[in-house]
Amino acid sequence: TASFSAQEDNLSDQQLYTTRGFVYSVNTATQLGQNFALNLGYNGYRQTQGDGTAHVNDTVKVDRVMHSVVLAPSYVIPGENVDHTISLSGSYTQNKDLNRFATGESDVETYAVGASYNIGVEPWNMDFTTTMSHQQSDGYHTRYTSDVLSLTTGRAFHFGAPQVQGKEDDGHNMNVELTVSMCYNQMKDQMKNLSVGAEMQVGYSFNKVHVLALSAGLSKYGDVNISNRRSGLDDTEFTASLNYTYTFSLVEMKRKAEKQKQ
Repeated sequence: TASFSAQEDNLSDQQLYTTRGFVYSVNTATQLGQNFALNLGYNGYRQTQGDGTAHVNDTVKVDRVMHSVVLAPSYVIPGENVDHTISLSGSYTQNKDLNRFATGESDVETYAVGASYNIGVEPWNMDFTTTMSHQQSDGYHTRYTSDVLSLTTGRAFHFGAPQVQGKEDDGHNMNVELTVSMCYNQMKDQMKNLSVGAEMQVGYSFNKVHVLALSAGLSKYGDVNISNRRSGLDDTEFTASLNYTYTFSLVEMKRKAEKQKQ
């Protein structure tokens, strides 16, 4: 797939300056054999600034570009009762000021790598996933790193009469997922922050059109710098949300109305 779009403001010619933006991307996905898959993508963004009712000063003129490349291979080991999936990912992002007077203070380069291992147990309708990731952003005389480790398990439940071949399943389904994670963030010579937490998500669907989703999470975090200001994990955050979704099709409603009319 490939895409390109262009944006421009100041169509009424009344703004001081005119800003133009260009967004473009190329993504490909391929299956190599029955077990190996590869995803590769590139995304870019270019922003420029021109005259409007006023002349743009070259020293402060906006002229930026962003490049992002992502590589994500995965390998599946199928089994009669247990499936294994190994996924890797790597990305590089560059955000650069192209103004010839720029000093590089707003330039940022980011590297990110990740790995996950998933086990699917068919008889239990359960999945177990371990994910690790590392991200590093380098800016003007500064460096930010983030390391995340998470463990996730989920199970699907089905309530109702056994599904009959040739008949649509209108039973009730519930999915439960629990995630435990730890995140360590560090800003060079400034801060070291650690957070640990857990989140549970429960989704319940019935009659094919109704879905209830409940999620709740609890995390402890704080500054872990080895200094007199060290606070430890004495900050607590709790989040919860409840969502309801009803799905309907205008096409099906129209067909039913026409059928009743006939």
